[in-house]
Amino acid sequence: MVTVPAAGRVTGTVRVWRSSAARGSRQPLLVVAEPLDAAAPAATQPIFAEILPDPAWMPRLRRPLGVLALLLMAAAALLEVRRRR
Repeated sequence: MVTVPAAGRVTGTVRVWRSSAARGSRQPLLVVAEPLDAAAPAATQPIFAEILPDPAWMPRLRRPLGVLALLLMAAAALLEVRRRR
C-alpha cells in the first residue's frame, strides 16, 4: 500500500515474480488507485514492467563450456588414433 497525496507524483517499487514472461521483455501492467473513503472515483494508469535478464552464470557459460568439451573430446580422439598407430 502506498499513501498518495492529493496532488503530485508518487513513485514506488514493486517486485513482481516472473512466471512465463520472456527475460528482457516489457510486460504491460495496470495500476489502480482507489481512495480509502470511496469519495472519489478510482484512477488507473497503464505502465510497463521490464523483465530483467537472468543473473545466473551458467546460462552465459553454457556455450563456452560446450565448445571446450568438444575440443577436449576431439583431442582425446586424436590421441587415441595416434596411440593405435
